[in-house]
Amino acid sequence: MTNLSSIATDLQTINNLLVKYEKNKALEYEECLVLSTFYLHYKDTNAIIAMAEDELNTNAEHLFDIAKQLSEAATSFIVIYNQYSDFFQSFDPKPICDAYLKPFEEQYQEAKGISTQLWKDYSSLSNRLDFMAYEDDEYQATEDKCDKAKAEYDKAHAKTDELFTRFDKERRKTVSLYYFDMMFLEVLVTRIDCIAKSIITDIDNLKAQGVL
Repeated sequence: MTNLSSIATDLQTINNLLVKYEKNKALEYEECLVLSTFYLHYKDTNAIIAMAEDELNTNAEHLFDIAKQLSEAATSFIVIYNQYSDFFQSFDPKPICDAYLKPFEEQYQEAKGISTQLWKDYSSLSNRLDFMAYEDDEYQATEDKCDKAKAEYDKAHAKTDELFTRFDKERRKTVSLYYFDMMFLEVLVTRIDCIAKSIITDIDNLKAQGVL
């Protein structure tokens, strides 16, 4: 279940990935997906505020500690990002996504080509059979070939469907990364930092007033 603590932990993971990216000048596909997934999961900052309000009513001290952790992680992100902002802003996920998806697409296209040819072979035999008399000496042999061709096509078609489903699943998973921009993260984390700092300030004020 998502909570403020998990956001702080995930943000620290993001910070580690940014450091690694700057150092190695590259990230693996799955690592890049972590970046876009973080943005996707936490872009609704109103939900973060709502979580903080719920936590304030149940355990203000815990919320205060988590808010400090979240602010520290956000501050670290901002420092790292600003230090290498030009490099991070040049991040282009599209070639990474294309390279990752290529094997899935190639396997599907190859299977599709085989299925298409088998369908043509079966259709040719089936059409030939339609114009043959049942009493024809070649009818039974042609029917057997037709049945065999249909079975081969059905098997290949099932394999093609399986490979397309896998390709489509990976393609859908990749969409959030394909159109991702590092600036999305920078804006989001800056907003998260403001929320965390506001939580800290509000709880300090409530303590000063003797409410907590």
